[in-house]
Amino acid sequence: MYSMTGYGKGSATGDGREMTVELKSVNHRYLDVGMRLPRHLSFLEDPIRSALTARLSRGHVDVFVNYRNLRSDARTVEIDVPLLTAFVAAAKQANETLALRDDLSLTAALRLPDVSNVREADEDSDAVLALLNSAINSAIDAMLVMREQEGNRLGVYLGNCTDTVESLTEQIAKRAPLYRRLALELAGDDPERARDLLLAGGMDPVSGRVIAGSILGAGTTHDIVALWFPDLAEPEYSEMVRRIDAEFHAHGTGNSVPVPKLVATIQRLVEDGYVLGVATNDSTHAARHAVAGVGADSHLLHVYGYDSVPNPKPAPDIVHAFAAATGLKPAEIVVVGDNRHDLEMARAAGAHPRAARLAFR
Repeated sequence: MYSMTGYGKGSATGDGREMTVELKSVNHRYLDVGMRLPRHLSFLEDPIRSALTARLSRGHVDVFVNYRNLRSDARTVEIDVPLLTAFVAAAKQANETLALRDDLSLTAALRLPDVSNVREADEDSDAVLALLNSAINSAIDAMLVMREQEGNRLGVYLGNCTDTVESLTEQIAKRAPLYRRLALELAGDDPERARDLLLAGGMDPVSGRVIAGSILGAGTTHDIVALWFPDLAEPEYSEMVRRIDAEFHAHGTGNSVPVPKLVATIQRLVEDGYVLGVATNDSTHAARHAVAGVGADSHLLHVYGYDSVPNPKPAPDIVHAFAAATGLKPAEIVVVGDNRHDLEMARAAGAHPRAARLAFR
């Protein structure tokens, strides 16, 4: 696999001449070439384009050419003698008229405007073209090596993403039946009533898709009970919370699956000096068992569920509790979350919110 992003540099020397070619490429549907080279080397544009076309098929490639001709015959100095004669004559006349001191030396005269001119000699196009072929092919070789390295890294990344998606898909598939079964039980085995409960909570009963930020997607057990049973009073209310928490606990303990390299990544962060914690709107008891179930409990010592603080997410209480336990200031804490409640909690606490690209509650 080759990435479209790459950089290559090639140099060539010969017969008193030096040339360096640099190539920078980014993604593009077709091969698109931009060039920056000295004006007197404009005859190299077609050979450059041909060299790139022969070895590349896609990408926007910027070409930078630096060239030096160090030969003794590379430049000639021309002096405009008639113009210099006119300057001297005018200076003498001014001296006679104004009685000024005559201090016009040859060095000063050569500094007069347009008196001297350095002219580049005509280039030996064959010699320059030979340098170009060597330098640009070296640059293409280097760029292709970098493209391959970037492509391999991208392949590993995409492979990890694929593993992560498969793992998350498996978890979603397991969680969706739990919601369906729980809703059906709490609806007294009434399918229509269960369907209404799931829809109200933010889940499509058919596909199992849960809306981000919905009660089922980001709410606490108290939020679920208050939504599904708004008229329930104590002690039945607390009993219903305990019942649903027990279902979530049992399901999480038996079905928690770590994303690839989770424990190794957490261990690396801890070894690098980071203090890590978990903030969830599941119960603390269920969260601790889920963390232990994936083997991360020895590194994630700070686990906070909705019932560990007076006000769960999106309130800032969990961040404040974590700060108090670790001695960190909220401004020193980064909250990585997968839904709006996580980000709102971070902002409310004065921490730094970061949205996760792939995650599952």
